[in-house]
Amino acid sequence: MSSGSGGDAAALYTMTVGAPTALGAVPDTMSEKSHWLRDETGKGEVKGFVNPWESSHDFTFPEIFKAMVQ
Repeated sequence: MSSGSGGDAAALYTMTVGAPTALGAVPDTMSEKSHWLRDETGKGEVKGFVNPWESSHDFTFPEIFKAMVQ
């Protein structure tokens, strides 16, 4: 075992688990979180998530199962 393996492991951990050093631009509407489903008031507990991409659609269980078996 080499004496530098502890340092190598620490460096690898930092690169894979550490916080990112540069973040992307934050949209102006970030605080609205319109893709979050909430209760009737719109301000309570989060109940789910709606994918904001127009091309997305929900899959049924048979569709998912069929894709896994193929």
